[in-house]
Amino acid sequence: MIARTYSFMFKGKHVDIREIGKELDVGHILEGSVRKAGNRLRITAQLINVGDGSHLWSEKYDREMKDIFDIQDEISLAIVSKLKIKLFGNEKAVIEKRYTENLGAYNLYLEGRHFFQMFTLEGFRLAIQCYEQAISKDLDYALAYAGLADAYFFFSYFGELPPRETDPKAKKYLKKALDLDESLAEAHASLARIHTFYDWNWGLAGREYRRALELKPNASIIHFHYSSLLMVQGRHEEAILEAMHARELDPLSVRTNAHIGERYAQASQFDKAIEILKKTLTMAPNDYYSHFLLGIAYQGKSLLKESIAEFEKASDLSGKTPMVEMHLAFVYYLSGKKLRGEKLFNSLKEKAKRVYIPPMLIFWLYKVSGDTELAYKWLERACEERDIWLPFGPDNSIEAYRIPYDRRSNELLKKMGFYK
Repeated sequence: MIARTYSFMFKGKHVDIREIGKELDVGHILEGSVRKAGNRLRITAQLINVGDGSHLWSEKYDREMKDIFDIQDEISLAIVSKLKIKLFGNEKAVIEKRYTENLGAYNLYLEGRHFFQMFTLEGFRLAIQCYEQAISKDLDYALAYAGLADAYFFFSYFGELPPRETDPKAKKYLKKALDLDESLAEAHASLARIHTFYDWNWGLAGREYRRALELKPNASIIHFHYSSLLMVQGRHEEAILEAMHARELDPLSVRTNAHIGERYAQASQFDKAIEILKKTLTMAPNDYYSHFLLGIAYQGKSLLKESIAEFEKASDLSGKTPMVEMHLAFVYYLSGKKLRGEKLFNSLKEKAKRVYIPPMLIFWLYKVSGDTELAYKWLERACEERDIWLPFGPDNSIEAYRIPYDRRSNELLKKMGFYK
């Protein structure tokens, strides 16, 4: 089953149902509409066989908003019945499971997911507000606690708040989520991500990802985050396959397609990364993260002019996110545009005095500018602060970003427990 979000790729377009089915690689499609007037809802739904266009089932619902969860259950079970799928007790329980009975909390959670998927600092701020409001309406809303953990984790990845502040807070929210519902796959996956990038405990991360996938084997988001664990372990071919599996489950997801390109770039397969990222940008031309990753892939090919163009585009689209600015400054240095590189680097250093900037970003810029001693001091700081970017250093596909394999660096990483 393909995730509902990607049906919006076809919204407002007159596309033949067979073409949609082919694009999504599915045998059946559910389509319908929702109209709202005051507290009343009118919902139409129909299940269509892609092969011959026949309607297997259709229904209309005229209900009040408070009945929305009942309608969801009715539609889900009707589809299962028409497809003649036999459900075991636990499978039926999953379909009928409700994480909240509070419609206001549910709507706020959905808003939070929307803002989170913007993948920007502002998006994470707004997501946190929505999740907190959802929890204020339902103190036992496990999914909202897991959402809070995700948003706080990525705050330190993108900058502004340090991991030592965000990740313990995220763990606290995940503990609450799992205390409420141990079978919440999303919480296990989020905990696995923290074990990967903050605790640097990849054995424990692997166990949490396996538990998450046991609970929700068809969750695309879990597969693509699991691929990040495989990547930092140097298991690049497995990481690519896992990212591709995520795309099979969500073929029109911009983020999932972009991450396949990222995995290829991290495996030093830059031509393949460029091909995939260019295709991804035909789906979403203004997706800053895809431009950012394409910049990295071009850099891996030493196509610095093209790399600069992509990083400049990503910088404008992202509102000058620190991770993008660092990569842009880095390539300015590499391409001989030293003055531009220094200007951007100085602005990042000034910003680092006011808000958190991941130390690894500063380390990389001192490294490329040739200041080895200051680079090493920022590497020490990255270790001490448990910088989430640190796992990208030892085995980076682009040599210029790689942490040097020298005695001094190795002893530091071992001392901090990065090397188990």
